[in-house]
Amino acid sequence: MAWLELSLRLQEADPDSVSAFLIDIGALGTEIIDQRDVDQFPDDYLGTITQGMDLSRYQDQPLVKAYFDQNSDQDQLLDQIHQAWGSQISPDQVSFNRLEDQDWGSAYKTYYQPIQLSRYLRIVPLWQQDQDQASDQDGQAIYLDPGLAFGTGSHATTQVALKLLELTIRPGDRVYDVGTGSGILAIAAAKFGASWVRGLEYDGQVLDTARENVVVNQVDQVVEIAQADLLAGQSDQVDLITANIVVEILLPLVPQAYDLLKVQGRLLLSGIYKDNIDQMQTCLRDHNFAIELVVRRGDWYGILASKGRDASCKDIL
Repeated sequence: MAWLELSLRLQEADPDSVSAFLIDIGALGTEIIDQRDVDQFPDDYLGTITQGMDLSRYQDQPLVKAYFDQNSDQDQLLDQIHQAWGSQISPDQVSFNRLEDQDWGSAYKTYYQPIQLSRYLRIVPLWQQDQDQASDQDGQAIYLDPGLAFGTGSHATTQVALKLLELTIRPGDRVYDVGTGSGILAIAAAKFGASWVRGLEYDGQVLDTARENVVVNQVDQVVEIAQADLLAGQSDQVDLITANIVVEILLPLVPQAYDLLKVQGRLLLSGIYKDNIDQMQTCLRDHNFAIELVVRRGDWYGILASKGRDASCKDIL
């Protein structure tokens, strides 16, 4: 199968909003290459955060790439972009390229590079596993082939979720990861010391990808992957529930999570756009969660909350 690659070099429009729009009009996947993401990486003064990254990919203006079915109408796509974005995106900022199957595979691997999220955690493409292990680096590595699943570690929402997970996970924790996608958060939880993790995913097409990533990372004795609609059908109470998905899905998840968390259990939410952060915090408070920590990267937020606001403490905000 061939693919139609659409590239947008942005000047005014917000890359995350454009990416979401392209998904809405039929893109099967998107990628954002934005210098600002690199600029926002914390500086540990040792150069470990950007080590191994191809910084030449990042230019002054953000680049958004989207991949459509090969039969998509280019003129129709241009018209939809113009109607939605007007003068913010001019025709000369848009280009198309047709990728055959072999080209698609190689292009996706070219753009998916190792990501050093902190001094203690890095995300490495599966095809670079041998090279990474030979380098004898410190800290934890997660090896991924994301396939069609969300969760490569490159998006701000995944990075926020991983940062919060690293801060909150405790040895022996039992965890649900809702909307597990590639399995990245479930795998990270296991590597950080969780004793049992169940990754839940509604999209049956990505279950095999998540399971393969679990095996590759040698956490299959701890992590299991199951198909479910949010937390439907789950009965075991756990210490921690994680979810990196859109607010429209996070909102109905909150009351389900409350019932399945132990006393003082923690809820880690990411995927919250700046326009929705107040709504999300209100929802958590209304369902008796105490907000412990709010983290921001660019226009995206993550929240760490604990069950039992009435009996615990005041919110931080």
